[in-house]
Amino acid sequence: MRNRLTTIGTSIAMILLLIGLSFTSSCVANPSIIQNSYLYHDRSVQYEPVYDLLIITPKIFASQLEPLVDHKNDIGITTNLITLDTIYSEISGRDQAEQVKYYIKYAIEEWGIKYVLLVGGMRHQGPGWHTPVRYVAMDDGWEAHYLSDLYFADIYDAEGNFSTWDTDNDSVFGEWPYQEIAQDQDIDLIPDIAVGRLPVRNSIEVLIMVQKIIQYERTTFGQSWFNDIVLIAGDDTGIETLIDLKGKNINIGNLGSGSRGNAIDAMLSCGIEWRRELSAEGIRAADSANLLQSGRIDAFFYTVGHPNESIKEATAGKRKVHFVPLTGDCIDQLVAKWLYYAKAYIPISFYPMARNKQ
Repeated sequence: MRNRLTTIGTSIAMILLLIGLSFTSSCVANPSIIQNSYLYHDRSVQYEPVYDLLIITPKIFASQLEPLVDHKNDIGITTNLITLDTIYSEISGRDQAEQVKYYIKYAIEEWGIKYVLLVGGMRHQGPGWHTPVRYVAMDDGWEAHYLSDLYFADIYDAEGNFSTWDTDNDSVFGEWPYQEIAQDQDIDLIPDIAVGRLPVRNSIEVLIMVQKIIQYERTTFGQSWFNDIVLIAGDDTGIETLIDLKGKNINIGNLGSGSRGNAIDAMLSCGIEWRRELSAEGIRAADSANLLQSGRIDAFFYTVGHPNESIKEATAGKRKVHFVPLTGDCIDQLVAKWLYYAKAYIPISFYPMARNKQ
C-alpha cells in the first residue's frame, strides 16, 4: 500500500490490479485430497494466506511471464505460478476444465488465495484453447451455449460442496433449455474467488501484455489523477465521519457502478447497514453536484480521478460543502483485506472552495 502526500483527508484509492505473479515452481503435495473431492467447505473459515494470487498457464508461456513475476514480487504481491501440465498430471476430473477448477479449490484451501489469473486464449492455428474454458448450455432461444469463466470462480455451492455445474451428471454444464426448467439445479453463481483471463494466442501477445501491465503499474499507481473514493457532504448536515451517514439521504451511485460498489464496501466495513440505516439514492455519481446543491441529498460518494469537474461544481456552489475523511480502524481493515484498495490523499488545491483546509 502506498500513501500519497497531499492534503485532503484520507480517501481510498481504487486500484484495478492487473493480476500479477510470483514465479515459483510448484506441485500438489498430496493431490488425492482434491481429486473428486466433495468435502464440505465452511465459508466462514479464513485460511492463512500463503499466496495472494495464482496464475495458471501453459508451459509455453511461462518464460515470457518472468518479467511480470519479478515486478509483482518487487511490490509485495505473493503469487504462485503453476503450469497446466502439472495440473493435468496431479489432478483428476472428467475433463481438463474440471481439473483446473479442482486445483483452484485446492489452492483456496491450502494457500488462502484470493485471485486467479488464467493465461491463454484460442489457439492461433487450429481449434481449441491454450487454457481450458467452460461452455454452459444456457439456451436463450438465440444461442444454445455461452462461454463463462464464472465456472472457475464459483467453486462451492450454497452448502459448501464442490460445484460441478452439472448436478444431473450428464456432462452438459449449466444446462437450462429454452423456456424450460433448469436441468442443473443448485448452482448459486456466487464467485468464491476473483478470476481473470489474459486471452493471449501466442508468446508475442504474452510479451505485449506483460509490458503493458508493468508500464501501467509503474506509471499510473499513486498518481494524483488516479481514481479515489471520496465522500462529500453539506456543511449543514453534521456529517463529519462515515458513522454520521446514519439517518441521512446519501447518493451511493447507480446500480453496477464502481462508486456504488466502493461506497457499500466502505459502509459495511464500518458497520453501517446501509439498506436499513440510511436513505440511499441510486443516481449516477456524476449527477450528484446538483443534487447536493439543491438539498435533495446530504452527501454523495464518488470514485473518480482528480481534479474532477463535477466535484469542482459541488464544492463551488452556494451551499457550503466539505470532504469527509475516510479514516479509522474500519477503513484500515478494509485496505488490509483487499489488495485493490490503498490509502490516498487528494491535494486541497484541486478544490479550493471546499471547507477543508487540509
